[in-house]
Amino acid sequence: MPLTPYRLAFCAAALVLGSASLAEPAPAKRKPVPLDPQTWIAPEIIEARACRGERCFVGFVGYTLLVNREGRATDCAVTRTSGDTVLDIETCNLLLRHARFEPATNAKGEPVKGRYASAVTWTGRRGSESSQARQPPPE
Repeated sequence: MPLTPYRLAFCAAALVLGSASLAEPAPAKRKPVPLDPQTWIAPEIIEARACRGERCFVGFVGYTLLVNREGRATDCAVTRTSGDTVLDIETCNLLLRHARFEPATNAKGEPVKGRYASAVTWTGRRGSESSQARQPPPE
């Protein structure tokens, strides 16, 4: 089949549009710095959001956040599932609502988009002193 000007234009547009979705943000000189990550998922949030009856979720959820230039998480991807879809979704919902950062910066010190990866370990029971969501240091 000959390559007509119409087909050539269509192929060029497809290549441009396809590459735009794969584009990574410019490399940051400094990654986003989390602000008070221990407050992002507090014990009272676990009881209010993640307990069913007397049992609370238990599991480990790995995640990556996209952080905008203002230091807010704008997208969340589960990178390691807990095996419980509700827990995975609730983790991202809470992080998108509460996670705050000093934004990533470029070589000029200007704020840029960045990525932050970590994990949350959910443990505990309703009314227990051990109800908590712990976050290890970022990777």
